[in-house]
Amino acid sequence: MKKLQHIRLREGSKADQFLSGQLTSKYFSYQEIFAMLMPLIFDQFFISVIALLTTAMISSSSQESVSAVSLVSPLYMMIYAVYSAISSAGTVIIAQYKEHGDEEKMKKAAGQIVMFTFATAVVELSCRCLL
Repeated sequence: MKKLQHIRLREGSKADQFLSGQLTSKYFSYQEIFAMLMPLIFDQFFISVIALLTTAMISSSSQESVSAVSLVSPLYMMIYAVYSAISSAGTVIIAQYKEHGDEEKMKKAAGQIVMFTFATAVVELSCRCLL
């Protein structure tokens, strides 16, 4: 995270003052927040590009194929959002236990997250049979 801190606005500029006032806290500066956000932004960008390329590749087949891909894309995005939420929540829970030095609860939480992810995958796969 320290590597990206050299990306700074001119100190004292209006933009620097605004971002410092709105986003900087006692835990993170706005530069650190942007450094954490960049991988997420790239991730969402590439997901959008993949959806666009999938539609472009299928477009030469037929109108029904394009409709099918367009119908499935929101479902894929919803499933991706569920797994992203599980991983984000798990990261926060484990980080809190690690901060308090409670290794036993940390291991238990990690196991529960893995089992919850597995259960979610089983439910997802069983629902696909119904579609």
